[in-house]
Formats: sequence, C-alpha cells, structure tokens
Amino acid sequence: AQVPMITFLSDRSGEDEIYILFDNGKVEQFTKNKARTLDPDWSPNGRTIAFASNIRGGEAFDIYTIEVNSKKLTDLTNGMFGGNWQKPRWSPIKGDPRIVAESPNVPNALNWDVGVIVDATQKPVEILNVTNATAAAQGADVEASWSPDGTKLAFQSERVGFPNGKADIFIADMDTKK
Repeated sequence: AQVPMITFLSDRSGEDEIYILFDNGKVEQFTKNKARTLDPDWSPNGRTIAFASNIRGGEAFDIYTIEVNSKKLTDLTNGMFGGNWQKPRWSPIKGDPRIVAESPNVPNALNWDVGVIVDATQKPVEILNVTNATAAAQGADVEASWSPDGTKLAFQSERVGFPNGKADIFIADMDTKK
C-alpha cells in the first residue's frame, strides 16, 4: 500500500489544488474544486487535511477539511463568519479537534485576529477569538503557531504602538485565555 507523505499546492490543473506525494513517488491531485486553495495542513493522526479555499466563489475563503481515504469534503465555516479565512492549523495533539485560523471575521475582531475552531467535528462550528477576545487590541494578529503540547499559541501582532505597522511576537495561553 502506498503511504501519503506530503501535501503541496500546484496550479498544474489550471487552479491551485492540493496534491499528495506518496512514499513510492506517485503524485496524485487530491482536490478538484476548480477554486483557489491555500494552506493545507495535516491532522495529527494523518487522516484529514484542513485548508482554506474559495470554493463558493469570489474572494470569500472558508476553512474546509477533507478526509484522506474517502475524500469527503466538509465546509467548516460555510460562509457563516463572512469568509476571508486563512492558515488553518490543527492542534498538534492526536485526537484534538481544534483548528486555529486567522480572519478579520473572528468574533470581536478589530482587524485580523486568530480564532480557534473549538471542535472541527461539530456542526455548526464554534469559533472563539484567541488573540483578541475582549476586542481591545487593535492591529493585525496573524501567523499563529501551536506549542508542541497544544496549550499555547505564538502569534505575530501589531498591537503595540498600533498603527506603526511593526509586529511583535505574543503568546496566548489556550487554557487561561490570556
């Protein structure tokens, strides 16, 4: 049996789609959405890929998941939060259904903020603002990265001295919400 190893984006079909490289060197086009696709990220168990795409058309990007074996596609955000979602990243903990993503449409956002999809298996999804829960910090919060134990997020923010355009690195504690 061939084992999927790497996902990558390519426009060789005419649109940005996800491809998978297998351990035997075979490359397979994985998505065929005829849409712009961004930011594929494997789930820790290797069974699902999260990504952003404008499948619904226009510039509204939603967060999707696709099952590796069945290719079952699920639209997590489904336009509910105004589109413009990018950079989904699974929690690094195997079995943890949380996904972080960035958007100007995260609840309480004043700019681009980082939100967490609390449970990617539930419909409708619940999204919490991680980096600006009180809607007090101006400036973009982007480029979130999980700590290896899934308890913290490092992110880039312009909140100090906004609107100077300079970014600093901050850490959000996922348990205390600080």
